[in-house]
Amino acid sequence: MPIEMKLPIRLAAVVFALMLIAGCGKPGAAAVAASHAGLFPSGPLKGDMAIVIANLQTNGYVPAEVTLVKMERENPDARQLLAIHDTMIILKEQIRAAAASGDINASNQFKAFVRTNWILF
Repeated sequence: MPIEMKLPIRLAAVVFALMLIAGCGKPGAAAVAASHAGLFPSGPLKGDMAIVIANLQTNGYVPAEVTLVKMERENPDARQLLAIHDTMIILKEQIRAAAASGDINASNQFKAFVRTNWILF
């Protein structure tokens, strides 16, 4: 293989290795919710999103989920609804991963989700 072909492959391998070492991954649910906070400039949805963010920062998965479901019912516009769903998806992924890694709090809250059928896992 000519040297011109080997360089891009080696460069790609180095970049991939650096990404793994740096821990590049998906942002947590709190970061995702915070990134969407600007879509809720006023009214009850703004306060609800602040509650969601505060709960997610302390791994309060159940209260965050309850508030997100409540927000869905408060007649959000299309962009707000997408932000709510995006946050819910990341929340579900985060609680699954935390429960699978042995986090007792996440495991207990995961069981609460399943028991009450708030989320389909």
